[in-house]
Amino acid sequence: MLVFFCRVSLKNGEEITQLREKGCNTVNRTSQTRNDTIVTTPGQKVHQKCRRDYINANAIKKDMQEKDLSITEPTHDLRSSTPDFEFQKNCLFCGYYAKFSESKRGIDVFPVRTTDFSKTLRNICKERNDEWSEIVLRRPNIAPSDFHAADAIYHQTCSVNFRTGKQIPVSRQANKEVKRTTPGRSKEDSSEKAFLQIVRQLEETQDELASVSDLVQAMEDICGDKAYSVVHMKKRLQTYFGSDIIITEVNGKPNIVTFRRTASSILNKFNRRPSSKSPEEEKLSMIETAAKLIKADIMSLKDSKAVYPSSVDINSEQNIAFVPDSLQTLLRALFSQNDSTVKVASVGQAIIQASQPKTLIAPLQIALSVQMHHHFGSRF
Repeated sequence: MLVFFCRVSLKNGEEITQLREKGCNTVNRTSQTRNDTIVTTPGQKVHQKCRRDYINANAIKKDMQEKDLSITEPTHDLRSSTPDFEFQKNCLFCGYYAKFSESKRGIDVFPVRTTDFSKTLRNICKERNDEWSEIVLRRPNIAPSDFHAADAIYHQTCSVNFRTGKQIPVSRQANKEVKRTTPGRSKEDSSEKAFLQIVRQLEETQDELASVSDLVQAMEDICGDKAYSVVHMKKRLQTYFGSDIIITEVNGKPNIVTFRRTASSILNKFNRRPSSKSPEEEKLSMIETAAKLIKADIMSLKDSKAVYPSSVDINSEQNIAFVPDSLQTLLRALFSQNDSTVKVASVGQAIIQASQPKTLIAPLQIALSVQMHHHFGSRF
């Protein structure tokens, strides 16, 4: 059995006494004084020392002072523990923004004018003894000396509600984001958002050549000096895309970002697509996938814009070899002639040049341009 004073067993060896009616009345009155919930009845056994300490007047006074101190003197808070609160800008009571310019206060905003404001506020907090009062009670512990010295301000409506036992005004609760923040975002946040925007643009314009330096410049246009360096941008791209991109030299230009599309990845994506509801949708999906496969083959062509093809290279055999097999298969299926090599080569190279205008020179296209120039000169 445990003693309700000390929560220790009666069999711990200490001297025990049995309460009588008078002793019970004394303990019960002391319990009320201490704001405890202890109620005793005659016949209960307790430790004699524990009972004596519990009803001792000096012990009662000391314990009550400690309890009062725990209410009126909360632990010292640092300003860093309440990062959104500033005495010159936030209401002392509701904590929301209260000052809308450097020279004017809001129509409902007043400054603390007396030095005993803190003491009065503590007494009100003790009387309220609720969650709002606990929050307000922490404010004096982060003030330099007192609210008057800290140039604290408050909403008049909040002050009235707090002093009269009401809650935070509804207008303040419904508009918690009153505080104005410095324009812009944190460096990390704005840089990350700018990078993601660059990534989206890169994905949307995969056919265009873009160097890492170009991407850094584009990022500078978005977030200014918070843009990544070339080295960091390169690392972020490789981390973000993984094996889906290649950063290499193209036509003498370093750090060109190109997407690597393999047939397996395109087909896997096609197989994982949701089931189409109609044959027409299924047909269009298959055509789109076929186009992606052909486009991947075109992008994998190795060629240079630095060297023009010679006249020897422009023959039927070389022209048809320039066209990927996948594109040849498509064009041969479209052209019904038995020998459609010339058409396949010419149309195929035109498609290649149109889809990759900045990365290669199709032999037939440049040859046609030269021939037209020879025939018509400046008239063309």
